[in-house]
Amino acid sequence: MDTTARFRVPKYRHFKPKDLAVVRLNGRDFYLGKYGSSESKEAYDRLIAEWLACGRQSPRVKPPEPVRAPISVEEVLSAFLRYGETYYVKDGQPTKELTAFKYAIEPV
Repeated sequence: MDTTARFRVPKYRHFKPKDLAVVRLNGRDFYLGKYGSSESKEAYDRLIAEWLACGRQSPRVKPPEPVRAPISVEEVLSAFLRYGETYYVKDGQPTKELTAFKYAIEPV
């Protein structure tokens, strides 16, 4: 990498398809609002100041927090079997498909 590239401040650019101002920090684009507006220029200045204060690391980019599954696999399979007991029925008796599903789910 060129040594002068380390000291450059990312440019305020125009994203023409949507007429937005954009700046790229650490490989990520930040949209600042309507291109040329005073709000977008203030947002650019604020973002660059934060970026420089954080040692040229984007302060808004945080590692994603782990997402807890709202429902477990066991709960999904139990719900499916309850549904299957009403759907896979012929002449009032469970069909072979329901039995096959039960055998397939058993190891889980």
